[in-house]
Amino acid sequence: MKKTYMTWLAAFLAAGVFLTGCSQEKSSSSESATEETTAATVATATTEETEPATEAPTEPELKTIGEKAEGEHVYNVTLKNATGKEISGVAIKDSSQSEFPENMMKDSDVFAADEERVLYYDATEAIAANAAEETDSDKILTPEYTIQLTFSDGTTAELHQFPFDDVEAAEIHWEDEIAYLVYTSVSSQTEVNTKEAEQMQVQTSAETEPAAQDAEEVAAEDGYQEQQPVYVEPEESYDETPAAAPVENTPADETPANNNDAADPNNGCLGDEGLFN
Repeated sequence: MKKTYMTWLAAFLAAGVFLTGCSQEKSSSSESATEETTAATVATATTEETEPATEAPTEPELKTIGEKAEGEHVYNVTLKNATGKEISGVAIKDSSQSEFPENMMKDSDVFAADEERVLYYDATEAIAANAAEETDSDKILTPEYTIQLTFSDGTTAELHQFPFDDVEAAEIHWEDEIAYLVYTSVSSQTEVNTKEAEQMQVQTSAETEPAAQDAEEVAAEDGYQEQQPVYVEPEESYDETPAAAPVENTPADETPANNNDAADPNNGCLGDEGLFN
């Protein structure tokens, strides 16, 4: 009996040792997994902190035509040179000006083909001049703007009625010796092509220019005729009074005086008889 008891006690102790070993092994394994997870989390966080964030590439800032400014009447339009030619000059005149002002581009600067630039234009003075000229119309009209382009070969072209109020970006094209715009209208959100309008402008100018030249030539001829001196032939002068004949120096006849012819105081108007004879 005692032997049986000792056998059971040994078995029980062996089972306890086995269970304790398994428990310790599971605990050790769990702790190891936790440590590995924590280390991985720390490593990931450290990597995220040390590596710089990837930024989207920024586009280079476009060059400008004109002085960059801000204001109520300052326009800025992105222009693309799609003419296939280099542009060396840009000038803008409003409807109150008779001639184009100075070049808005800097000396030796070139607006290359397929290049994009931002055009800045301050219309404050143009709007003020237009308002001052308005007298008969109640409706306030905006000034008309014309842009003159000067190409590197010395030729020029004009963009008439430039739509500053209705454009944000536009392409400048060159075809059939005409410069024109292609852009999306801000108000209608439709594409606008000004080639036909520019062709009509050129045709109108060609028709009116000869008439103006003829008028100038006629005026010049009239002025020349008025200023030309008129030759007047002098009239011959005829004197009705004949010229006096030359006087000869002939000595006068010296006739001795007759004393009898002297006046007699006794002779009156009645002859030899006196008044009382």
